[in-house]
Amino acid sequence: MGEQGNLTIGAPLPKRTIQDIGQSPGIAIVSAVLMQVLSYQT
Repeated sequence: MGEQGNLTIGAPLPKRTIQDIGQSPGIAIVSAVLMQVLSYQT
């Protein structure tokens, strides 16, 4: 999951993909994971 998150952040996303993610409830999970990762790195 961590590797996929890094790839997603590093790679430019098409507007269509961003819209799909925004409409998907999964974005909440991704956001929570990113927050936890940032907390651990800090």
